[in-house]
Amino acid sequence: MVAPEGKTAWKSSQGPNMAKFSSLPKVEMIFTGVLTWLYTNLKDSSEEKKPGKETISTLVRRSRNKTTLHGSLSCDCDIIVANDKLIVGLKMKFADFVCFEAIVPELKAGDKNTAISELVKALQNAGKIKRDDVQKIIRAVIKRENEASTGMGKGVAVPHVKHHTVKKLIATLGQSNTGIDFVALDKKPVYSIILLLSPPDEPDKHLQAMEKIFRHLQQEKFRKFLRQSQLAEQIEDLLKEADENPSLQ
Repeated sequence: MVAPEGKTAWKSSQGPNMAKFSSLPKVEMIFTGVLTWLYTNLKDSSEEKKPGKETISTLVRRSRNKTTLHGSLSCDCDIIVANDKLIVGLKMKFADFVCFEAIVPELKAGDKNTAISELVKALQNAGKIKRDDVQKIIRAVIKRENEASTGMGKGVAVPHVKHHTVKKLIATLGQSNTGIDFVALDKKPVYSIILLLSPPDEPDKHLQAMEKIFRHLQQEKFRKFLRQSQLAEQIEDLLKEADENPSLQ
């Protein structure tokens, strides 16, 4: 659904700190803007904000409304606004796109490229991507990661890519006990990694999934419980509880 002609649903000017990302595709600009906003807002409230931080472009905004469908059915919907386009859909759940069978509770990797490779191979072992496509996807995710780090700070990273070999939106999660250098915004190690893959022709679902992930990663309680989860079953239970429990959102 697009805003009426001549009217802008929501638009944010590109701030000076985003200038170096101006050559990235629009979806990558969106992701970079979200990361910057999250890093700003995840900082402790006691930390004094430096001048200019309030002017950083976010490029993505979400609001939760009660929306009436077909004139009678009322339900929770996610509304994401990106590049003047309104993306409205039923609230996405982790269970809709996370492959619980591919969760890696203890990554063996000691660097980000190996961690990405380990998570992609976990999805292949779970039957979600073809063996012949594994290396192509790994290279694509690493290439995207080298363009702009997805380490959002507070010990979490969300490497992602849209790739033609991926037929359906899919994600998995890996945990590192020792921490991995993802060149995060706060320059600290990453302990929880959510890998998101999607087909190029489903940008709306890609954005909805990212919004779902970001919404929860903003919450200190969710990040704490995630870090404490040491088994795949515990991580699965946490994600399913987050789907149903507003206190974890």
